[in-house]
Amino acid sequence: GKTRFGMTNDANNHFQFDDNGIVINATTAKLSGSNVEILTPSFFLGSATNNISSSNDDLSITTKNLTASGSSVDILTPNFFFGSNDSFVSGSSDGVQISGSNIDLQTPSVFLGQGTTNFISASGGTIEISSSNFHLKNGNITASNVDLSGTLSSSLGNIGGFTISQTEFTSGNFKLNSSDESLQLGTVTDLNVDGSNKG
Repeated sequence: GKTRFGMTNDANNHFQFDDNGIVINATTAKLSGSNVEILTPSFFLGSATNNISSSNDDLSITTKNLTASGSSVDILTPNFFFGSNDSFVSGSSDGVQISGSNIDLQTPSVFLGQGTTNFISASGGTIEISSSNFHLKNGNITASNVDLSGTLSSSLGNIGGFTISQTEFTSGNFKLNSSDESLQLGTVTDLNVDGSNKG
């Protein structure tokens, strides 16, 4: 537009006011004051790779490294995404999602789940797992339907009406004794201690 007012030192340092507005170009510029307001619906500060810009009520920050530091930093938003496509933490109305090939959560206390029936919790060096038909607490397991494979070792317990002690497997008048190698059915001892292992 037609220049109304201008001050020029060289191509990189000039101030110009024309029909299109104000143009300020400077190698080094300083704006200082106890109360400075720049009122604009759109702005761009920085370069193509490091900048802060705003338009249409959106704010964009583009940079290689960003540090947000303070004694109290609040980021209030119903939706967020931190990370890359493969490793990220995101949140929306559907909840929070954490994704990564190697996730390490270190905390003395943790609770994952809902209510008092479906959860995994840990604190004070102990862990508790609860679901509809399985409960692990203080080293004790209660379950209504469990499939186990491998070796199961126990010196005490109860299985299907049978009582397990250190040397006996008993239920009513049935007794299997590993100490004297005897098998008792009712009042009859079917396997005697004679060294022959024969009834």
